[in-house]
Amino acid sequence: MIYDVAIIGGGPGGLTSAIYALRSGFSVLLIEKMAPGGQMLLTSKIENYPGIKEIEGYELSLKMEEQARNLGCNFVYENINKLELKDKIKKIYTSSNIVFEAKTVILATGASERKLGIKNEEFYLGKGLSYCATCDGNFYKDKIVTIVGGGNSAIADLLILINLAKHVNVVYRGDKFKASKIYMDKIKKLNNVSLFYNSEVKDIKLNDDKITEITIFNKLDNIFLDIKTNGLFIAIGRDPNNELFMDQITLTKEGYIDADETTKTNIDGVYAVGDIRSKPLRQIITACSDGAVAVKFIEDYLSINF
Repeated sequence: MIYDVAIIGGGPGGLTSAIYALRSGFSVLLIEKMAPGGQMLLTSKIENYPGIKEIEGYELSLKMEEQARNLGCNFVYENINKLELKDKIKKIYTSSNIVFEAKTVILATGASERKLGIKNEEFYLGKGLSYCATCDGNFYKDKIVTIVGGGNSAIADLLILINLAKHVNVVYRGDKFKASKIYMDKIKKLNNVSLFYNSEVKDIKLNDDKITEITIFNKLDNIFLDIKTNGLFIAIGRDPNNELFMDQITLTKEGYIDADETTKTNIDGVYAVGDIRSKPLRQIITACSDGAVAVKFIEDYLSINF
């Protein structure tokens, strides 16, 4: 069977693509190496998805998967070894030695948050540790939070959290921030911020299953410090999941797919949606938007070429 649309990745962008493509009458294959949801699975509570007051990340993931499955999506859960995208009929080679073929491919492989590197890091998710200030900052109104990082992402998070939290700590391993001047100029005007340079997080302490304190080590002064905090935001960057196609698809210098709002890539019939695409904001709703837009252009492509 040659599918009309093959989707690589089961996050919100991939799942929305499947829903829209199926409703357009296309045959759809979605391949995901783990569970549906992508970064949604790392979010304990979602409060900014329109029409839903509050929902767990895994629950929204399952709802999206169920909707796509009910419409007739063929889900395959396994690893992909290789993609051949340049021919008119695209080929997908899986780890079980099955080769799938499709007329179009949507790349929705996402990006992985860089981890802090402390022991049992994932254990603290939902207990105060987060990789997204835009997603979770609202849970820390009038509380103390700590950001780890010193680049543009960390300072952008600081400017979000400063309007919500009572106090913000910033822990950075370097001796000066790497953020752009426009960000640094804004920091100088802030009062309720404590900056810890040359420092790394070494331990996290819980009380009633919530983060209450972290221990940092200042490598310059060779001392340990305990810092009270309710939330710990890791902002040390993301790594785009581009290994499968980096030799075929045009990427930005950061490694994201160079695709504009049309979601079109440099290869005809191949589209990029969600966090893997170069874009100013990576959120569930923007990934869903990408998925809907991609299918619009797939409709045009298939009507002309097949």
